[in-house]
Amino acid sequence: MPKREEVRGDDGGEPELGGDGGEKSRFGTRQVLPSELTLRSPRATMYCEAVQDQLRRDDLDYLEERRRRAALRAARYQQSLRRYHQRHVRARSLCVDDLVLRRVQTRAGLSKLSPMWEGPYRVIGVPRLGSVRLATGDGTELPNPWNIEHLRRFYP
Repeated sequence: MPKREEVRGDDGGEPELGGDGGEKSRFGTRQVLPSELTLRSPRATMYCEAVQDQLRRDDLDYLEERRRRAALRAARYQQSLRRYHQRHVRARSLCVDDLVLRRVQTRAGLSKLSPMWEGPYRVIGVPRLGSVRLATGDGTELPNPWNIEHLRRFYP
């Protein structure tokens, strides 16, 4: 015998934490077991089709409101996450004539015990924030600017 479904009350069908332990389906309805129908449980005797239809219509009316609240909650969370990140991020900057180590870009042919950094290199220019131009120890300039993410300050 298939299960019958009953729409939940005015909570809008949103899932509850630690509810009454009844089975819940996807759309906010609680399933009525066949034994509840044959034994005439209070839930089955109090069921009124007209009231349930009205509750379904009300649920549809409040759907946009629930979506708007969820969007606001997500925006608030994103904002707090952004604030946390801005508070805890450390700005890194390098100046001309600083010594740096450069991360090894190609690991092909190297063992896991090979050094991860090569250098030291001297910073010869800062074209824009977050990138620098490097030169080797003998003064030869590297062809491309390097992102500060791939560099580490070197203390001789």
